[in-house]
Amino acid sequence: MFTNKRVCLLFQLVCCLPALSQNPAHVEMVKVQSRSSARTVPLTAELAPFLQTDIEARSPGYVE
Repeated sequence: MFTNKRVCLLFQLVCCLPALSQNPAHVEMVKVQSRSSARTVPLTAELAPFLQTDIEARSPGYVE
């Protein structure tokens, strides 16, 4: 059991060595700005019906 712990520790050390030898990444920071997230995007389109059917009244005189 002690050997398994030693092997696991050695494995973790070997895996981390390449990451430790590299230079840290450079990250640029910016200040947070608050603004409205709503916007309008004009889209040109044409609406066409998928199906067409006649509408008839169930009771005479209900629909004028």
